[in-house]
Amino acid sequence: MPMLPRADFNGIGLLIHNSIATLGLLEVYTPDPICFDLEAVQFLQNVVEMLAIAIERKQAESLLQTQSQILEQVASGTELCEVFTGLCLQLEEQAPGSLCSIMLLNETGTRMEAIAAPNMPDDWRSAMEEINLLEEPIGACALALREGSAVLSEDVAEDETWGRLQEFALVRGVRSLWATPFFSQAGDILGVFAIAHTVPCGPTMFHQQLIRAATHLATLAAQSRHTEEQLKRQALYDPLTGLLNRTYFMTQLRQRLETPENLFAVLFLDVDHFKLVNDSLGHNAGDQLLIQMAQRLRPCIRKTDIFARLGGDEFSILLDGVKTVQQAQTIADQIKAVLSLPFQIEDRQVFASVSVGIAHSDNLYEHPEDILRDADIAMYQAKSQGRSQSATFDKTMHDMIMSRLQTETELRRVVEQLFLDGSSQLRLYYQPIISLTTGRIVGFEALIRWMHPERGIVSPMEFIPVAEETGLIVPIGQWIVQEACEQLQYWQHKLEMPELVVSVNVSGRQFVQSDFLPTIRQILSFTGLPPACLKLEITESVLMETAAKVMDRLEQLREMGIQLSLDDFGTGYSSLSYLHRFPINTLKIDRSFINILTPEQDQVVKAIVALAHGLKMDAVAEGIETQEQLNQLRDLGCEFGQGYLFSPPVPSDQAEHLLLNQPKWVK
Repeated sequence: MPMLPRADFNGIGLLIHNSIATLGLLEVYTPDPICFDLEAVQFLQNVVEMLAIAIERKQAESLLQTQSQILEQVASGTELCEVFTGLCLQLEEQAPGSLCSIMLLNETGTRMEAIAAPNMPDDWRSAMEEINLLEEPIGACALALREGSAVLSEDVAEDETWGRLQEFALVRGVRSLWATPFFSQAGDILGVFAIAHTVPCGPTMFHQQLIRAATHLATLAAQSRHTEEQLKRQALYDPLTGLLNRTYFMTQLRQRLETPENLFAVLFLDVDHFKLVNDSLGHNAGDQLLIQMAQRLRPCIRKTDIFARLGGDEFSILLDGVKTVQQAQTIADQIKAVLSLPFQIEDRQVFASVSVGIAHSDNLYEHPEDILRDADIAMYQAKSQGRSQSATFDKTMHDMIMSRLQTETELRRVVEQLFLDGSSQLRLYYQPIISLTTGRIVGFEALIRWMHPERGIVSPMEFIPVAEETGLIVPIGQWIVQEACEQLQYWQHKLEMPELVVSVNVSGRQFVQSDFLPTIRQILSFTGLPPACLKLEITESVLMETAAKVMDRLEQLREMGIQLSLDDFGTGYSSLSYLHRFPINTLKIDRSFINILTPEQDQVVKAIVALAHGLKMDAVAEGIETQEQLNQLRDLGCEFGQGYLFSPPVPSDQAEHLLLNQPKWVK
C-alpha cells in the first residue's frame, strides 16, 4: 500500500505503563475515519497491557543476564576494570541515551579513581581524578562520595555544586548526572556509580532499577577484589611490619637465580638481644621495635631490592645488581648506622642493633634455600663477634656450622643417656681454690668436661655455647650441681674436712628457670650437703639483664645459706649500684687482670680487692700461673686464688690426692 501523508490519517496514542511508571508509547494510524470505535480502543488497551508485560519481562531478563555475566566475571577473577567497563556498556544498552561510569574511592579517601567510563568524554577521567574530595568536593560524583548518599544533578547548567567543573561538563555535553555511592558490608564507601545524559532529566523508575542493580553488582565486584587483595596481601606480606614475607622473598630469590648473569647479594639481619626487650618490656614493646626498625630501614632500600621479614626478629634484603661483596658490605654498614640511633618505645628510649650475614650470588647457587642458609650462617658468625657486627659467608663457615650441628646432635644424645641410666660421657673436673696466706685448699671449682669416645676431650668453649643456645644447659647444669654436691659431701665425710666448699657455675638460662630454687633445695636435701658449702657462681650479665627478676631469687638463696660468687668481675658492666644491693659473698677477679700485672693492672686489682673487702666480700684471683703473680696478689691483699701454678682442673681421684697431700704451694 502506498504511504499517505500524515494529515490524511486518523491516529490514536496509548501510554505503555505499569502501576508505577510509564514504559513507552503506542501510536496507531489509519486512513479509516471511523476505525477507532470503543471496541478498537479496548483492543488496543489490551495490546498495551501485553506490551507493558513484555517490556518489563525483557528489562528484567536483561538485568538478570547482566547480573549473571558480571557475577561470572567476578568469580573467574576478571580484572575489575574489565568487569566495570562491561557493566557500564550493558547498562547503556538497556537504557539508550545513558552514559555510565564508575569511580572508586582511593585508600586515603581523598580522591577518585575513574575505573570505568567507556563512553564519557576522553578527558572526563582525569578531571574526576584531580578532584580533592576533602578540599574541593565539586560535581555530583564527588558530593556523593563526600556525603555518602545519592546526588541527582538533573540540570548541570542550573547546579552550582559543579563549581569550576560546570562549564567543563556542559561543553562536553553532560547536561545531567545522577551519582549513587555503593558500600562494603562494613558500611565503608567503596565508590560511586553514575549515569549521565546529554539532556536535562531525572531518573525514571526503570533508571532507578538500573541504579540499584548496578550499585549491587559494583559492591559485589569491588568487595571481591578487596577480599582477593587481602588474601594476596596475607599470602605475601608480613602482617606486623607490612614488609614482604618469606614466601615472596624466596620466590624472588628463585627468579634471580634463574638469571645467573645478574649478580646480587643477600643480607640476613637478626636483632641483637631481642629476647631481652621482650622479657623486660613485654611482647608489645618488642613488636613496636620491629615495626620501627622496618620503617627506619625502608628509605635505605632501593626500588629494585626486596626487603622482607622472615619471621621473629629476622629480616632479609635481596640487593639486586650488587656485583661485589664490598658493595654489599657498604650497604650493611649503612644499615647498622641507621639503626644506631635510639628508638622511642612507649615512654622509653631503646637502643637496638642487628647482626648482618652476607652471601653473594657469585658462589653459583642453584637453590634459594642455599644462599639464604649461607647468609644465615654468616650472620651467626657476625653475632659471635659481638653486637652490631657483619660477616661475609665463606666455605669455612659452612664446615663450622656442620661441626656445630654434629656437636648439638651428639650432645643431645649424651644428655638423654645421662638421665636414662646415669652413664655419661660428661665428667666433672675440679680445680683447687687456695688460701694465698696458708697455701691450703679451701675448696674447688667444679668444671665440666666432655670425654668423647672418638674426639677425646671436647673443649667447653666448643659445646657450652651450643648447650646455651639449645637449652641443654639447663639439664646439664642441674646434673653438675648434683654431681658436685655428692662429691663434696663424700670428701667431707671421708676426709673429715667439713669446711670444704665447692663452686659451681650457673648459666643465666638455668638461673631464671621457674624450678631452679626447688631443684637446688632437692639436691641439698638428697646429698645432705650443708648449704653453706655450696657456692653458686653467676656472671655480671645475669645480674644486669634480669636485675629486676633475680633479686628475690638471690635473697631466697641467701636465706637458704647458699653462698654467691660474682664471676669474671671487671669484664662486664661492673656497676657499683648493684654490688651493694645483691647478697654476693665473693668477687672473682678475671684472669685478664692477672696475666700481665703492670703497675696499672696492679691498681685495678688493688681497687677490686679493696671494693670486695669494703662490701664484706672475699676476693678470688683466677688464672695464677707464676710465682711472681702469686707474690704480687698477696702483696695487694688478695686472700684466695686458683690457677695452673697450683693445679689444673683434675678428675675427682686426683683432686682427692691433692686434699690428702696438701702440697706446699705457698712459701
